[in-house]
Amino acid sequence: MADTELDEIYEQNAEDVYRFLLKMCGNSHLAEDLLQDTFLKAIEKIDTFDNRCRLTSWLCHIAKNTYLDYLRKLKRRPSAFLEDEQTEPSVPCFEDKLMKDESAREMRLAVHKLPEPYKEVFITRNVDF
Repeated sequence: MADTELDEIYEQNAEDVYRFLLKMCGNSHLAEDLLQDTFLKAIEKIDTFDNRCRLTSWLCHIAKNTYLDYLRKLKRRPSAFLEDEQTEPSVPCFEDKLMKDESAREMRLAVHKLPEPYKEVFITRNVDF
């Protein structure tokens, strides 16, 4: 892919992806860093984009995974190193909520795919009414 095409993709999508990241992390500096990482990953994987979704959706999916990777790395770092960084205390809580939401969505999709007698049994046993 030519550099001009990549520049055009960036120009058309960077603002939307940045706003998506900013909503996720709540930090403009971090959102800018994640935006750059997102587009670097997208350039590496552009050949895997298959036009089944909008390019912006694909980029936001990469951005979400980039942010989650960042949070995982942040959790693994010793706390002594974190004192120098200005991280917001709510970040790990947001990651937990995001991971729970993603797990719940995957669970709903899996349950939806079950054949009818199994689906009913699962829902009856696991959903509080």
